[in-house]
Amino acid sequence: MSELSCCVICLVLTSFTFVASVVKSPFFKVACGYKMIGETPLKILTFRNMTPALCAMQCLDDCNSATYSERYQTCTTFRESLYELPWTKDQDWCMVYRNEPIRSAAWTLVFKAQSRINVSFYNMWEMTGYQDDPPSTVDFPVECFRFDKWGSCTRHYRSSVLDNWLGYGQVKVAFLNNGHEVAFMIFSGVSTNRQSWFNQTRVATSWWTSLWNDTSLTNYFTFTGFTSGSNRRRMSIVSANSCHINLMYFMVLDTDYDECSSNWSLPLSSYPVFLYSPMNYQAKLSSQPPEYREADTMVIWVM
Repeated sequence: MSELSCCVICLVLTSFTFVASVVKSPFFKVACGYKMIGETPLKILTFRNMTPALCAMQCLDDCNSATYSERYQTCTTFRESLYELPWTKDQDWCMVYRNEPIRSAAWTLVFKAQSRINVSFYNMWEMTGYQDDPPSTVDFPVECFRFDKWGSCTRHYRSSVLDNWLGYGQVKVAFLNNGHEVAFMIFSGVSTNRQSWFNQTRVATSWWTSLWNDTSLTNYFTFTGFTSGSNRRRMSIVSANSCHINLMYFMVLDTDYDECSSNWSLPLSSYPVFLYSPMNYQAKLSSQPPEYREADTMVIWVM
C-alpha cells in the first residue's frame, strides 16, 4: 500500500472518529421533534446524509445551537443559545445545543422556579446534592430551559452552584411573565451563603428604588420568610406578617394554604405563587381590584 493511500485511510479514520466523538461528547445534546426558528442564522448547510454529528460539527466555533433535518438534509446554525430562540414542534427536525450552564451576558443561572406546579421552591433550593445543570445525567425537559411559556414545564431548575456557594460578587433575583422581566433585585453576594445574601443591607440596585432604605422592612426581609403553622411565605419583603397589615414588595407563597389568602382574594389551589408590586412602592394585598401582580417564573443568577 502506498504512503499516499495510508494517509488517505488515516484521514478518513480520524474524521470518522472525530464525528463519532461529537455525538458522544458531553458538550452537545440533541432534542428531536423541535425546530429552531431564527431571523439571522449563521449557516444553512446541506448534506447528503444528515446526522446529529455532522450538524454539531458545524457548531464548534462561534455558534451555540443548531437545528437539523435528516429528511430535508439541512443543518442551520445560530449564534443564539437554546433558550434565546423561538421553537416550533416539528417531527422532521431536531435541535443540537451546548450542554453547558445557562448564561445571560455575565450572569450564570443557579435557580429557575416555575409557578403553580405544586413543587416547593424552597425545598428544592435546599436539596443539597440535587442538580439539573449540564452536563447532567438527568434528562432535564428541554422546555424547562426556556424562560417564556412555550410548552409546559413542571420542573424547577437547580444548579450545583448552590452546593458550592463561593460568595459571588452579585446575586440577581428576577421575576418574569412570559419571558419578560417585570421586576428585579441585585444583591451583594460577597462573604455570604446561599441564603444570607437575601438581606436588605445587601441590596445594590432594584426595580423598586425605595427598597434599600425602606425602614418598614427591618424585621421582614428574609429568605426563609414567615413559616408559622401551615403558612410558607418565603423570600418575603413585607411590612408585617399580618392579614391586616398587608403591604409587600414581593413574596413567594410556597404551599397551597395561607391563613390570609381569603383576605387577599387570592386563590391558592396550587403553588408556588410569586407575588410582586408593579409599582415603585409596596402593594396592598387586600385591595380590590388587586394592586399586586403574579409572575409566572422566578430566576436567580450569580456573577
